[in-house]
Amino acid sequence: MIYKLMELPYHYKSLDLDMLTLFEKVGSEKLGLKIFQQSDTNLSLVEDWVPFDCSLFEMPEAEALQKPDIFLWLDIYLVLNKKAYDTLAPSLNNFGEFLPLTVNGEPHHLFNCLIFGQENEAKTTYKYDAGIPTGLTHLEFVEEDKILFKSQISFCGSLFCNDNFKMLCEESFIKGLRFEENLLTAF
Repeated sequence: MIYKLMELPYHYKSLDLDMLTLFEKVGSEKLGLKIFQQSDTNLSLVEDWVPFDCSLFEMPEAEALQKPDIFLWLDIYLVLNKKAYDTLAPSLNNFGEFLPLTVNGEPHHLFNCLIFGQENEAKTTYKYDAGIPTGLTHLEFVEEDKILFKSQISFCGSLFCNDNFKMLCEESFIKGLRFEENLLTAF
């Protein structure tokens, strides 16, 4: 089975990092623009990467949020603490790159996925406006052996995984993600 990776904002803290702050922290307009455009370009960031420190944000209306082991940033990057990195890095190494950063003074890694899944074009359907495709009404993948990937058809705006990635997280008690069966859900 394929899942869309989603956040759990009412259970776990999230990264308090917007694009303007990112540009200031990395000190490089080139790197900032590459990160901002990554969902369109799918370029490697490792050559220009500058490690920086950031913090976790708490939703004001949620009480006692936990620190996640793994979570999403900008929907296409995974942020992994040491436990998640030590567990998942051997399985993810061939699917992207790990970029070091510090979150609340603790070492973390940002994972930049550089792999695309193979959409089942016969079963993927589009919605149209005036004859122009404006989105998807159904997304399905060919059974994937890739444990983590993006979708070109869905404009590289989300991360997807297979059962193996989900099992690795669950068996290692790595918390922070929701594994959504509805691949097109926004929430």
